[in-house]
Amino acid sequence: MSDDVTSTDGAAIQQQDAAKEQKPAWSDEQQAEFDRRAAALKKAAAAEARQKAIAEFEAKQAADKDAAEKARLADEGKFKEVAEKADLAKSAAEKRAEEAEQKAKALALQIGFDRAVMSMGIEFADTLAAEDAFAHLDMAVVGEDGAGMKKAIEQLQASRPYYFGSQKQSANTDASQRGKRQTNQKSEEEARQEIIARYNIRKPR
Repeated sequence: MSDDVTSTDGAAIQQQDAAKEQKPAWSDEQQAEFDRRAAALKKAAAAEARQKAIAEFEAKQAADKDAAEKARLADEGKFKEVAEKADLAKSAAEKRAEEAEQKAKALALQIGFDRAVMSMGIEFADTLAAEDAFAHLDMAVVGEDGAGMKKAIEQLQASRPYYFGSQKQSANTDASQRGKRQTNQKSEEEARQEIIARYNIRKPR
């Protein structure tokens, strides 16, 4: 008797786990759009990584060149001038490397957002709503490694539900909700631009 009960409970738990793993099906068009966007972002991320490597290589070349130049001109009393030029070149190269790294992180964040949206079976009201949702992610929740991405999206679903839903659902949105969104449009745009500026986000070509 106890074995039967245990077996039944085990089957129920497996069914519950299977139900949790089920995800809303995406249409072929949605899947194709996601794949296209993911491919474009990955390509852009690879390009940014190459730019970072180039910038770091250039920084080393500049440092080596200036070190040799310092040694050559030390006896001529021009060491200070060469040192200043070397510092400027090094700072410029380091800045380019840092910018490339920030762009790579921003692209990784966008890819993580898209993947989380897909795995959660989420649809946005429209393209602007998707961009607004990304711009309003709580980065403290998302975390450096992106582990909190789904939690951050769930918070948006609770605090800004009008971002989510199909185009058809969007057409039936309550008039007061539309008014609220229009009222907040300027502040939301400013917030989105702040996030884009902070993380050097740019749309893939």
